[in-house]
Amino acid sequence: MIQEINDFFKANKEESFKRECLKHNNKMIIIIASFLFFEQLIYAFYINEPTSLISRIHVFTAMLSLILALSGIYIKKFLMTLNTKLLNIHVFISIISYFGIAIYRTIYLQTNSLSFLPVIYIAVIYGFSFVAYLEPKINFVLYTMAFLAIWYLYPLEYPEIKNTTILPDIFTNNLLAFLASVISYNRFEKDYQYKKKLSNKNENLMKISSTDMLTGVSNRRFIDERIMKSHEKAIDNNVSYSLIIADIDHFKRVNDTYGHHVGDQVLIEFTSLIQSKLNKNSIVGRWGGEEFMILCNNTSLDAAKEIAENLRRVVETKKFPMIKSLTCSFGVASYEKNTIYHDIVRYADQALYESKDKGRNTISVYENKKTRRNNEG
Repeated sequence: MIQEINDFFKANKEESFKRECLKHNNKMIIIIASFLFFEQLIYAFYINEPTSLISRIHVFTAMLSLILALSGIYIKKFLMTLNTKLLNIHVFISIISYFGIAIYRTIYLQTNSLSFLPVIYIAVIYGFSFVAYLEPKINFVLYTMAFLAIWYLYPLEYPEIKNTTILPDIFTNNLLAFLASVISYNRFEKDYQYKKKLSNKNENLMKISSTDMLTGVSNRRFIDERIMKSHEKAIDNNVSYSLIIADIDHFKRVNDTYGHHVGDQVLIEFTSLIQSKLNKNSIVGRWGGEEFMILCNNTSLDAAKEIAENLRRVVETKKFPMIKSLTCSFGVASYEKNTIYHDIVRYADQALYESKDKGRNTISVYENKKTRRNNEG
């Protein structure tokens, strides 16, 4: 029984879910407060006598609604990235304010017969049970306090109410509104979990479709897309990017001598080594077989050459499993104006073949005017 009660009041503890609830609640408060601002002014000046007490209450409610709507808009626009405490406070102040107004008008501005509940109270307790998503334990406290306030204050104003069904009706409706709030909260949580699972599946599918299954780095399709985006950015913003193609020297010998399982392990360690030496502006992808493409964003040709030379030294001195040593050849090219995307890739590829012709374990850099700068290893 105790466990069932705990399950009934349990709440999702994920910070992201709480934030989604608060964002939704803030949005609903903006909508409700904006509507009530105009609605209460109409009641104050066109439906009731402008000088009456009820009209003044309507004006007060309208001004309060305006403040709550504007503060909600301000929080949504400027402060949503801050800690959720401020947003939490705003939501609670808004809900408690409308509960307080509903209780005040129910008790002290009662114009109807004491045989049924005022519409204003019913509208508030049921309205917020469906549009505001609060944890069940918080809603329980909220609806309990609202009932206790009416249970204590109502008989002070109307002693004869003890002979009516108003107080039992209030208790019943508060209980029903609370249960409705729990159902709404649980439905919102289920929708959130479903969307989260769907989002995670989509992310996993995207990762699978863009990742080389053996090495874990980007596959050719993904790195190709990133290069095209970098090329478009270079054209639009007049920035530079460079490409480095790395090819493991005589990798076929590794597979033939030690077997493909050793070759696979070498590829995995090779890519891990390369990734560990790159900065945040660079990404590496498997271009094919033992060939890898490195995209260096916001990187000049000289800077890319230094990166390639550093990688060449690191690979040369690394002890790989089952094999004594390993070397790598590099081709480097950089974006220049009036060049197309495929040209940059082709230039880097040409530089790589020049490195192989020079004896491997070498860096070749493609430059304008068909010149090359070579750095022998």
